[in-house]
Amino acid sequence: MKRFIFICLFSVMGFAFAQTAESQTHFKNGLSLGAFWAFNQDKSGGDFEVGLPIIRGEETGFMLRNHFLFSGYGGDGFGQVSVGDKLLIGGYIPTTHFVAKPYGFVSTSLGFFASSPLEKTGFFSLPLIAEVHLGGGFEFQFIKNMSFAVEYGGMWSFSVGTDKFWSISNPTLSLGYRVYF
Repeated sequence: MKRFIFICLFSVMGFAFAQTAESQTHFKNGLSLGAFWAFNQDKSGGDFEVGLPIIRGEETGFMLRNHFLFSGYGGDGFGQVSVGDKLLIGGYIPTTHFVAKPYGFVSTSLGFFASSPLEKTGFFSLPLIAEVHLGGGFEFQFIKNMSFAVEYGGMWSFSVGTDKFWSISNPTLSLGYRVYF
């Protein structure tokens, strides 16, 4: 699995370096659409996000963005879909050929959860699943309107609306990209 991650990482970065042959002076930093693949020891899946800048960071070097998330995950005998919100707080470091954006994030989501047929819980019924994510990330924008991002942090999932409360926490790694408009 580690080899696969490193191959993907270096392939994307190689593509990005090839695109910077022309000197780009302005990188877009407005509305963004993003897609991420996230995994931990219990589940894997994907996120789609729509991001809005609150503080862009070009002049101050400080960036604040809000992202609306739509997620789908699955694991051994269960699945979930959820909607959430992520706040990015970080830096904006422009250079001649790329922009680096180190950031911290906090994210919350609420969604539907379905487990194996033996437990007889289906989508659109209780219990619901709530999640809180905390972590950090790096975003590298080599192309005028597209960036590659890596995020790592902790996730706490817990049940809502049931007599049998449960919770689980795991470290989570996410790889993805954002397209800016």
